Amino acid sequence: MHVSSYALAGYVFEPADCDALKIEVSVKEDRQVFQDSLGWQKELIYAGLNEEYAEIVLEAVKKYFLGRIAPKGKLRICMGAYSSVSSGRLIFGIAVNILLDIFMERKLDEEKIRNIVQQRMEQRF
Repeated sequence: MHVSSYALAGYVFEPADCDALKIEVSVKEDRQVFQDSLGWQKELIYAGLNEEYAEIVLEAVKKYFLGRIAPKGKLRICMGAYSSVSSGRLIFGIAVNILLDIFMERKLDEEKIRNIVQQRMEQRF
């Protein structure tokens, strides 16, 4: 993974009395440039997730919950951004795992978030 790798994903969780976790990933194909991005200035960052990255995110979420007790409700990955140059399967997999580790953590503080990010960034995939 390169130091300039780029992935952004965000979620909304709606608890519900149901049998399982329902996962929904929004797709946005219009390639709208994300003006306020923290990405490299010479690179275009696009708001939303295109079909390719939405599939990667869905696969990563499903893999994350294999063998785990998932909360009941709907998890919507409804925010995201990607680069046509420095985004890819690896960085989106890491970003989704960080996001879900934070989501699943009961007692969350700044130090815990820092530790989650550091551990996931050091992990071999």
